[in-house]
Amino acid sequence: MMRHYAASYARKKGGDRDMIQVTRLNGDKLIINADMIEFVEALPDTIITTTTGKKLNVTESSGDIVDRIIEYKRRIHLIPDLYKKQED
Repeated sequence: MMRHYAASYARKKGGDRDMIQVTRLNGDKLIINADMIEFVEALPDTIITTTTGKKLNVTESSGDIVDRIIEYKRRIHLIPDLYKKQED
C-alpha cells in the first residue's frame, strides 16, 4: 500500500520525471531514483543494486533498465534548454 501511495504521489508531483518505473517479480510497480542505481546485473533475473546496497529483483531486462536511465538523463539535461527557449 505504501509503495502504491509513493508512486501516485510521485506522479502527481511530477516526480516520476526524475525517476524510472520498474516491476518487481511479484508484479508490483516501483518507482526508483535512477541516480541511486549503482549497477544492474543480468543473471537469470535482473537485479538492480542501489548505492545504499539495496537489491531489487525486477522483470525488466538489463537493457530496458539502461534505456530508461538514458531517457531519464536526457530529460534532466533538456530542462535548461526549455528555460532558455522561454526567455527568447
